[in-house]
Amino acid sequence: MKIYKFKMSAFLKNRIFQPCRSRDQVIRNLIETVRELLISQPTDKDADLVVVRAKFQRVFYISENKIYSTNFPFNVVTAENRPTTVMLDDEIEITNKLLSGADSVINAHFSNSYSDFDSFFTSMMEELEIDERLWLLLKSIFMLEDSYIRYDIDPKHADDGNGEKKLSLDEHGKPFITHPLHHIDVFYSPEQTFKIGLKSKINYEILLDIIDSKTKCRMLSDYT
Repeated sequence: MKIYKFKMSAFLKNRIFQPCRSRDQVIRNLIETVRELLISQPTDKDADLVVVRAKFQRVFYISENKIYSTNFPFNVVTAENRPTTVMLDDEIEITNKLLSGADSVINAHFSNSYSDFDSFFTSMMEELEIDERLWLLLKSIFMLEDSYIRYDIDPKHADDGNGEKKLSLDEHGKPFITHPLHHIDVFYSPEQTFKIGLKSKINYEILLDIIDSKTKCRMLSDYT
């Protein structure tokens, strides 16, 4: 497993930790992350952006009360005293020019109504004369399984008695908790998202361990 640690700018941190409700937002966050990596160097000091490359590839965004993670389909290459390089594959380096091209296409053409991405990209390439490298970058982004997951500490909405609200009870006076103080949100769309409650605070290493299929499987204790 390879782990690359970076420090986010205030701009990226503010963007990343806005509530995520759509695939469009995930895609734009991914582009902005790559753009920032291109001007960054690895650091262990106050690192809050972590790229992990193993059987899976993920990026973790870390704040005091939230950890947000998605698939990261690119390869990170680092060298001492040099800006980070991000590769689409073994041959194609992602540049700011490619990212700007992706931004332009997404802003002008992206629509959630498209379901046949090959047809969408083919017509778009013909219209805009997009070069092959940009086409491959766009395809990797749009065809990505984003694998969104977020750890959250939410005292404002917690109904387990550990936040600002009282313990939620059912009609029989028993605890009926729908929003634990510590929880993991899986998926982002309002129609599909759900929470997995946790007993206490976790860090990104624990979240990584939960996600990693090569480590010990965690159990949902309410069902054992």
